[in-house]
Amino acid sequence: RSSVREFIAQEHMHSLKVPTSRSLCLFTTTKEQVKRPWFNNNSYSKEAEVMIEEDVAITTRVASSFIRVGQLELFARRARKNEHEKAYEELEKLVLHLINREYNSEINSDLNLEQKVILLAQEFKNRLTSLVANWIRVGYCQGNFNSDN
Repeated sequence: RSSVREFIAQEHMHSLKVPTSRSLCLFTTTKEQVKRPWFNNNSYSKEAEVMIEEDVAITTRVASSFIRVGQLELFARRARKNEHEKAYEELEKLVLHLINREYNSEINSDLNLEQKVILLAQEFKNRLTSLVANWIRVGYCQGNFNSDN
């Protein structure tokens, strides 16, 4: 149920010109089930009223990029804590890869690292605010920002 809902939502968002990942395929199996909460019609309960068994499903997502904010957070935390001798170098490589892959036309490769990072933050802000504005435009609301997604 949730995988089908995700597929429908992705395609709907795409048709409304909202940047989103897409589903390449959806697999289900009848060999394994999982219990999921279900609510009766017109229910106001905060707790699930019924647990139903549903087939397990796997969705394969595709997107122009799978670099996530959470990845930068992880490497930045390692560098800040100096967790190992190459922590800062790994963060720098990840940031430069991100810039080269996703912001190549916006950020001049001749700039020094500090200048690139400042421009990266500005460009990311522009993309993120555009994404959130598009979500709001089509009625999507989320109470938090999941940086691993």
